Amino acid sequence: MFYRSDDFWSEIGATFINAYLKLDNIKNSKDELFELISDEDITDEEILEVYGKEVYGFIKSWEVSRKIVLKVKEFEKKFSRRVDTLLIEEFIQIYKYLDPSEEYIDMFKGYTPESREFLEKLEKGISKLSIVETFDSIVEYLLASAFDFTLHNYLGEITFRYLFWLFQTAMISRGYGIAVFDEEYEMNRMVDLYNKVLIYARQNNSKNFALSKEFREFVSLYKEKIEHFSQFQKNKYIG
Repeated sequence: MFYRSDDFWSEIGATFINAYLKLDNIKNSKDELFELISDEDITDEEILEVYGKEVYGFIKSWEVSRKIVLKVKEFEKKFSRRVDTLLIEEFIQIYKYLDPSEEYIDMFKGYTPESREFLEKLEKGISKLSIVETFDSIVEYLLASAFDFTLHNYLGEITFRYLFWLFQTAMISRGYGIAVFDEEYEMNRMVDLYNKVLIYARQNNSKNFALSKEFREFVSLYKEKIEHFSQFQKNKYIG
């Protein structure tokens, strides 16, 4: 499968991270990102010193995503069933890389009612993902969950980014692929829709945001990107 290909993780990873960096107005080069991901001789210290904590954080998060996918597939092969519990160590690692301040690290410890609610929702999502079968249902469920977490502001400003990162990892592990919005007009449209979904949810019953036309378009654009990867890129990494 494509997720066992080093080229997939290097090439698609460079494009994926490049999109996030552009979104954050951080100048970067996909060619350089490819080298940073693929060249095992480049140390973490070099990446951090030369390229900064943002680039370093995204690259390390991508490495953890790969670790999660391969761990999940190994589990499925060994036990003939899907993972239905939290990979909490890896989830915490991704959070730390995406938010070096670790301001919300206590949310992963279960010490408070809010923290326990957060962890319970994460676990419920993993459990749900283990039984949901269809592509459309998975996409809609996970995107709705990402917005729900965001509305509760569990991890502050990076809540949606964190959940979206986990979502992309889940879609890779299920064999569908990844959605990368690397063109400026695409990113602008997704950001606009994201903001409008949140506005709709806050002005109406927050539980009904999935009925909004903006959420439906957000889901549709995401599906189109996954389908594009599946149709035009996936086979390149199988063999």
